[in-house]
Amino acid sequence: MPENSDSNKLKRILLHPARACRNGLRAIFSVGNDEVDAQATPSTHGSSVEQNESYRQDPSALIEKNLNTGDPNGTSDSASIGTNGDTSGVTPHTPADAVDTSGVGANGMSVQKGEEIWQAILHEMEDNRIYTDTSVTRDTFAERIGCNHTWFSQVIREKTGKSYPLFMNSWRVEEATRILLDPSVKIGMRELAAQLGFLSASTFFASFKQLKGISPADFRRRNKSQKES
Repeated sequence: MPENSDSNKLKRILLHPARACRNGLRAIFSVGNDEVDAQATPSTHGSSVEQNESYRQDPSALIEKNLNTGDPNGTSDSASIGTNGDTSGVTPHTPADAVDTSGVGANGMSVQKGEEIWQAILHEMEDNRIYTDTSVTRDTFAERIGCNHTWFSQVIREKTGKSYPLFMNSWRVEEATRILLDPSVKIGMRELAAQLGFLSASTFFASFKQLKGISPADFRRRNKSQKES
């Protein structure tokens, strides 16, 4: 015997609750001689009692709600919402941008710590002329001022825009220009390179030309001719 149309409607809705809710279908349920008209999507306002009544009338709406919230077992309602819609026990979500990170730079280094490291670097460069030490490396320099090499390199790049090798060579080249500008100083280029901390004369020549746009020998000759003229 074929089933009545109301029974077929009920089966289709229970088998496909999500589809019924998305399409906004209205289901007619026969309960004895009474017909109850239920919305596919219950109201989100009012008390929990009203919500439960709506869900009792339309089970498919509760299934759809649980699927959308990622709670297929429907356990979140009782845990987060009390009677009369009380949500005082719910822990609010704190957005990431609400975390106070003022004064902290990349890699967890504070602005104050970065300035301390920079002053320590300047002290070693200006007062101790550490750049003239051919054995110094990034790691030994950082260890000397009590800093890890990550923060050490980061501070140099933030303050000068240069990598550690270029930073060191720029100081060496600047001292080389001061020496080459003094006509009373008689020194060969290879000897000058060694005294300034360059590991080779070729590195000295390349660094000088990169930063000054001219070779050290040409720089000396041009300065000499300008003074004589």
